[in-house]
Amino acid sequence: MNTGIGLCDEALENRSSFKYLAVTIDSKLTFHEYVKNILKKLAKFTGVMYKAKNFFSKTCLLKMYNSFIKPIISYGILIYGSTTKTRTDKFLKMRKKS
Repeated sequence: MNTGIGLCDEALENRSSFKYLAVTIDSKLTFHEYVKNILKKLAKFTGVMYKAKNFFSKTCLLKMYNSFIKPIISYGILIYGSTTKTRTDKFLKMRKKS
């Protein structure tokens, strides 16, 4: 007895996670991998912003924040609420640093 799932007479492969529209979705819908990737991106831009603060005005830094960091935060904002408090706290700390 075959219990696999198929589509158009093709068997679908079982995966633990996949990416759809830049959001990593895992089999348990915890979104841990997605939040981890977002934290990596934010860490990279936070480092750049930290170094740039000595060279640019506050107005320019705000424009950089709105161009690079805010879209990352805004894109999957509904997903952050469905993750664990530990991950949410890490995310909020990273956001405050930038």
